[in-house]
Amino acid sequence: NIPEDCEVDVYRSLALKILSGLCGDNQLVLEFEVYKNLRSINDIITDSDSQEDMIIDCYDLLSAFAQTEEGSIKLVDYGTVTALSEVITKHLPGCEKGQIILQSVLQLCGDYSWKKDTPSMQVVLEHFCKQLETFQDERKFDLCAVVSGIVSSLPKDVAKKSLQRTWFKSLVHAIADMFTSKLGQPQRDPALRLASSVLDKLGVDCILPPNRDDCKLLLVIIHLSCIEVRISLENLNPDQIMSKADTLVSCYNLLELIICHMTSAPSLKLDENQVLQLHSAMEGAFNSVIFYLREQSELEIQRVDPSQIVLASVRVLGSWVAEETSALKARVQEILPFILKLCKCQLKCTKTKRPSLKKKSVKFKSDTEDRSESTLSSELESCTITQEEAENNTIPENVDLSKDSSESHSDITSEDVKDSCSCDASESDNSNHKHLVNQDSTNSDSTHTNSEESEKGLSKILKISADFL
Repeated sequence: NIPEDCEVDVYRSLALKILSGLCGDNQLVLEFEVYKNLRSINDIITDSDSQEDMIIDCYDLLSAFAQTEEGSIKLVDYGTVTALSEVITKHLPGCEKGQIILQSVLQLCGDYSWKKDTPSMQVVLEHFCKQLETFQDERKFDLCAVVSGIVSSLPKDVAKKSLQRTWFKSLVHAIADMFTSKLGQPQRDPALRLASSVLDKLGVDCILPPNRDDCKLLLVIIHLSCIEVRISLENLNPDQIMSKADTLVSCYNLLELIICHMTSAPSLKLDENQVLQLHSAMEGAFNSVIFYLREQSELEIQRVDPSQIVLASVRVLGSWVAEETSALKARVQEILPFILKLCKCQLKCTKTKRPSLKKKSVKFKSDTEDRSESTLSSELESCTITQEEAENNTIPENVDLSKDSSESHSDITSEDVKDSCSCDASESDNSNHKHLVNQDSTNSDSTHTNSEESEKGLSKILKISADFL
């Protein structure tokens, strides 16, 4: 009930301020009183006449939703992704924040966003691809991560029809423009990650004839990937290698894709010189991978969870060995015991983790469908276990991962616990103990009552604030 002499925007602004302040708690975000007003928030951010403070509060609230998978699903279901697409393409106030929120939603929801509103996603992808093609400065490489995230979320049915879309031509032209230019390290990393996402989703054929005049773009990308692998694994220390994990995994993915394409697809029709150069470049890259794995095998492995780079290196080396059995044969045999030990231990650890891999949401199955076509990143996600889980799991007896681990955890024995707990308590101590227990019980009941009252009050505030919207 708003007084006649008061403006509605004042109450709406106050309600948004309260909601954005309270929604720092992820559980409150999922309250019906909050998410039922998402459509009202969509109207505010798409209205160019909305007050700046209200728009800021709206994006604070949407950011809270985008931090969790459940909240991101609500944003998709209530049309917020569609509203964000409109904000971005029309350059409305807050479009930078809207872009960040959209990236987060796509990362958590995958192709679910496309299935709910394909036209809006096509529009926003075309918008970014056009910018990627047009920009000729650092903004071009800043957009690589955005476009890569959107392309990675493409459903298979949409990806198959993408070669006829306007944004596809702009995207391929932008990639060709980047890889035929002189790139420094800050530019190479985003360019390689984008190329990996595009070839992974749209296939290697997307940069081959008839989509391109020749195979030169593919050869440039593969050569640059091989060089990046050699520079990273041979010249950087372990910490620096881990900081480049995303780029290295992208390069590995590109190498795996080209190997699969060359062994299963029609011939690339390369001349003899191009074939020799390509084989030499890939052999050098895999020689570096073997060098890195040999270094890892010589280190004392003290944890059950190897790094992402180690697992990725084993996988990409496996794809090479499966097709090229003669090159680097002796060097592969040297590290074979380490690889087998690592795979055996990882397989047992993965089996213990398998039940926890189920998705909480049952609204979409895109992340679990067609395991046979899983990418390198998804395989790593299913293989790598966290340090907390590693500590809870028992290391198999036949796998000697660390000799010192058992000694470092022998601080407290059961006898020590018994000795520390044994005491001669008198009757007066027992009576005092009973008194303290009763007092603690009373305090606990009082705290529980206060907690219930606080929750009721908080729910009431949420309802009142939501009603103003």
